[in-house]
Amino acid sequence: MPVFDILCLANSNKMRGSCIAGLRLDGGGWIRPVARTPHGELYPAHYILQDGSCPQLFDRIRISFIERRAVAHQPENWLIADQPWQLVSRGLSAEYAPLLQSHLINRPALFGDFSHKISSSRFETEPALSSLCLIGPRNLRWRIEHLPYNAHKASAQFQLAGTSYRLSVTDPAWLDAFRALSPGEYPVTACGIAAGLEVLLTVSLGDPWEDGYCYKLVAGILPLELDPIAMTPALPKLPERVEPIDQPMDPREAARIIQALAGGTDPYTCEPLPGDSPLSNPDTVRALRAAAAALQSGPPRKKPHALPAQAGKAWDTAEEDTLVREFENGETMAAIARAHGRTPGAIKSRLIRSGKIAG
Repeated sequence: MPVFDILCLANSNKMRGSCIAGLRLDGGGWIRPVARTPHGELYPAHYILQDGSCPQLFDRIRISFIERRAVAHQPENWLIADQPWQLVSRGLSAEYAPLLQSHLINRPALFGDFSHKISSSRFETEPALSSLCLIGPRNLRWRIEHLPYNAHKASAQFQLAGTSYRLSVTDPAWLDAFRALSPGEYPVTACGIAAGLEVLLTVSLGDPWEDGYCYKLVAGILPLELDPIAMTPALPKLPERVEPIDQPMDPREAARIIQALAGGTDPYTCEPLPGDSPLSNPDTVRALRAAAAALQSGPPRKKPHALPAQAGKAWDTAEEDTLVREFENGETMAAIARAHGRTPGAIKSRLIRSGKIAG
């Protein structure tokens, strides 16, 4: 029975329960404990610690697991055993700084995409490589809205490597703090975060919603409240400025952005642009559509890469046993595919047949 110590970096609302996730302290990367519940959500009976408290962000927790339970959109899922969770230590300390630094990303795409949601149909043919990440946002602000389906919706607005995002917050501790705020936009300091304090966010890709999309969620808000003398220079250092303009963009992504602008929609939040925007001018719209059409009719795509050496060849029992063992040991499907000279789709098919992941 695998037992892992994890640094808790996400504690999020999920259905009527919770979603807890963190980084394994043995170097195994992200892990999301799940239970035998309809959506894998956790309830207090699953996660109450031996001292009677609930897991908190930056807790070091020891958890027993049965096996890996990856699904197409969440490869980090592991099924918990019927054993009490143990609190090893509480609170952020300097010893975790290298771990945070090594997992901090600063690329513009979140889970390979620039929007706030991803169609779940994409994962039917292309399983997600990850569904959890740690980011150092820039220009972080909070947005509070009263909506028909959510009386007090809280979102985090920020930039990541020059790309703008607005993602719903599902961290219950911070949602309680946000209830004191009226609808509007607020600086990061609005709920007690000291000015100048670095704040990290854990972003999680949620389960498919009724509309067929998996939404990106802020599942953990992590102010780095540490003695700077104790942490320096180990404190994760975020880039002061990113200049993405000089970096080439995929023409297909450029066409998507231009088409969204031509349609009067913010390409990152998917919300309507202001009616008085210069982009609403008919000539501007025609120009944008012409630019998108030119990008889409550009040079033909490159020929696809050659198939792996073992693609299409028959499997034997020894190879199947090996890949199952590698998967149970925490290897990703992509890594297993490379090691066996197979396609990721073939690895996924074998894992489904062996009952290791859901179809």
